[in-house]
Amino acid sequence: MDNSACSKPIKSYKFKLKRQVSCFTSASPQPTASFEEYLLDDRETGCDAKQKEVKTFGFKLPANDTKFGKIDNLHPDLRQLVKIFT
Repeated sequence: MDNSACSKPIKSYKFKLKRQVSCFTSASPQPTASFEEYLLDDRETGCDAKQKEVKTFGFKLPANDTKFGKIDNLHPDLRQLVKIFT
């Protein structure tokens, strides 16, 4: 993190784990259905003003899907595919 040129501190760093699901058919290279959602977000402490820091951030990937997306608006044939992706 290089904040050496800034006179203000960085309060925090925010990380988001985002899932993107796209369903394709063999007939078209364009997805027939797609959606994205955030599964996890995390905040870590920031960096002081006029400072350079080396940090290692880590977060645990969720083992269970706690925010399963809404599939009601998808075609019934695609709903099962989306469930398999999770």
